[in-house]
Amino acid sequence: MNTKFWAPCAALFAIALSVAGDADAAGSAFVLQSSFSGASSAFLGYSVAVDSTSSVAVVGAPNDNAGLGAAYVYVLSGSSWTLQQRLTAADGVAGDEFGYQVAVSGSTVLVDAAGKANGQGSVYAFAGSSTVWSQAAEFTSSDGLAGDCFGCALALRGTTAFVGAPGKASNTGAAYVFTGSGSTWTQRQEFIGTTGEYFGFSVALSSAGTTALVGAFEASNATGQAYVYTSSAGTWTQQAVLTASGGMPGDSFGYSVAVDGTTALIGAYAASGNQGAAYVFTGSAGTWTQQTKLVASDGATNNYFGYSVALSGSTALVGAYEKAATSGAVYVFTGSAGTWPQQQELPAPVAAQSFGYSVALSGTEAVVGAFSTSNDAGAAYLLGALTLPSAQAPALGPMGGWLLALALIAAAWASMRRCPDGGAQRILTLGGLWLCALTAGTAGCSAGNGGSASGAGAPASSMDPSGTTGSSPDTGSVGFQLTLPGGAPINSVHWAITGPNGVTNVVQSGTENVQNSQSVAFVVGSIPTGSNYGVTLSAVSADAGVQCSGSAQFNIVPHAITYVGVQLDCSSVGTGGPGTNVNGMTFNCAAWSTVTASPLETDVGSSITVAATASGPQTNELTYLWSAPSGSFGTPTAATSTFTCTQAGPVVVTLTVGDGPVPDGSTCNPSLDTTSFTVTCAAAASDGGSSSSSSSSSSSSSSGGSDGGVGPTPVVPAIPPLGLAALAAAMAAIGARSNKRRTALGRPASPEGR
Repeated sequence: MNTKFWAPCAALFAIALSVAGDADAAGSAFVLQSSFSGASSAFLGYSVAVDSTSSVAVVGAPNDNAGLGAAYVYVLSGSSWTLQQRLTAADGVAGDEFGYQVAVSGSTVLVDAAGKANGQGSVYAFAGSSTVWSQAAEFTSSDGLAGDCFGCALALRGTTAFVGAPGKASNTGAAYVFTGSGSTWTQRQEFIGTTGEYFGFSVALSSAGTTALVGAFEASNATGQAYVYTSSAGTWTQQAVLTASGGMPGDSFGYSVAVDGTTALIGAYAASGNQGAAYVFTGSAGTWTQQTKLVASDGATNNYFGYSVALSGSTALVGAYEKAATSGAVYVFTGSAGTWPQQQELPAPVAAQSFGYSVALSGTEAVVGAFSTSNDAGAAYLLGALTLPSAQAPALGPMGGWLLALALIAAAWASMRRCPDGGAQRILTLGGLWLCALTAGTAGCSAGNGGSASGAGAPASSMDPSGTTGSSPDTGSVGFQLTLPGGAPINSVHWAITGPNGVTNVVQSGTENVQNSQSVAFVVGSIPTGSNYGVTLSAVSADAGVQCSGSAQFNIVPHAITYVGVQLDCSSVGTGGPGTNVNGMTFNCAAWSTVTASPLETDVGSSITVAATASGPQTNELTYLWSAPSGSFGTPTAATSTFTCTQAGPVVVTLTVGDGPVPDGSTCNPSLDTTSFTVTCAAAASDGGSSSSSSSSSSSSSSGGSDGGVGPTPVVPAIPPLGLAALAAAMAAIGARSNKRRTALGRPASPEGR
């Protein structure tokens, strides 16, 4: 068969691979790494910030510390976060709302106290070393007045800070540029808005620190707008004013802003009846244009989608803190080639409230605030991104493959009507094109259907990364991120999924190997689309001394993976020794039978329930004594008590059981029985205090890479689109050269003589 046949066949094969290969672009899926709870009425999570370059996150709690406010610095080690330090203002007083806004870049943390000096506001700078953060400076605007709300929006990159003061001049608003480090911070420029537009309500800086966004959500009857500023030689100038295409009064465009590189993300939480939206803009040569409008796939009225936004590289987070009756949610979008498909929905963890009120993103690390959790104690959730294949382009499928084959056959027959090689060669060529069509179709389907994420219940060969199968188009997948308390020696976790709609029939079940890890992730596919699914998980250690359990609810979306974080609660269970022989009679003297501690891990300031059973000559006469090197017990001499953590770290808890009276005056030897077990006290936020109001969201941080993936391996080796295009061009060139040589030999270049 001649080269002229193979050239278009190879080109077709390359195109099929290229189309499918483009669908395998990686996206980000976030999983829970750590969570922290606030003290009573602390509003922990009201503001959040993160910097992946220094592995530092900061969470504000403006109602903490008896109303003075506080901010908490967390550091990342491996895949878990720990509290490093609690920050407070040296001159703080009740009502300052220290922690109203926070920002971090490298070894510098900025914390706003919005209520200071009758609402004028002040910003505190903290300088950090490897273990300690110290207050280095406090600054405010040169023309500050009561009610300015200086610092009610903060952005920091390197030595440059943008500080919003939306209340200035009767809510006209202002934004200030400061530069500095350590103890020296200097005001460089001031920008003033238009009357009543709340200019400076939100601010953001790009990771390079050369582009800034300032939101003014009340402009034009709350239609809203955002201002773009760029820096040259240390001087900032306005470059553009952004408005939403089709924006309406009341949308509040600009309520939240984020920027990275030449991409801007702007929230309009009140659009479409408070359903909300977010807009992506791109800048080039000083001109900014709207690229797309983002909405939630399951958006509904009063979700407040776009109340908070964050952007890092090609990944965007959008908070909708009023979704699901104020539980909240966060949506992940990934940008590629001008489109921003929704990659993931992060539902609120169990018991969380206002999840997504604040969001921050830097590289592969994210922080989500939920300030009203547990009656306004608040909570912060720290997440890490895993690399997953993006939503797949539709595979050709059986019907598509047949249609492609038939189309190629028709084209081949038409082109060979006057084939000089005769009927036999025509048949061979036709058969070859048929084979080419089937091969190209198979390549397209294979490359577009990259196998399966792990999980029982669906063969890996039949399920694509979104959890759908060729025969079951209305199915999806659920990904579980399990977190176990530190030190729980669990080797495997059994899971069972029930539903949908709350029914108790088991859809799928299985066992996942944990291998003594504190966290494990897995994906279960081929679950019919539906809502209100449930999962129950249970585990027992190899020696039966630790028992764990957990549960969660979730929805299944077709052709997508829904990620669910589950914290397993574990209890220590022990069994006592044999009885003691006394004067020829066997008595269980001072023999403890079982000891439980639930949970095995809790925050400092929180309690663990400890309980014991024991046996003896007269059970009701036995004595109990709980002891530990740190912490305190509610009733240390009771069989059931509470242990309160007072300092972070592992704590060895000891139970001593003493004899009661023994019949006939006998005594037990030994007279005491003891056992010990270890619980973990985790560092957490503390104390609580006064009130706060709505604020702008966090902006972006520096870009970064991504962690190891949990997705499948493509069936067909990945070939970059550019390489595939080159292959197609090369094969076409070979065909053209062959035709040219045929013409040179006096033969027609094709069966038609063309």
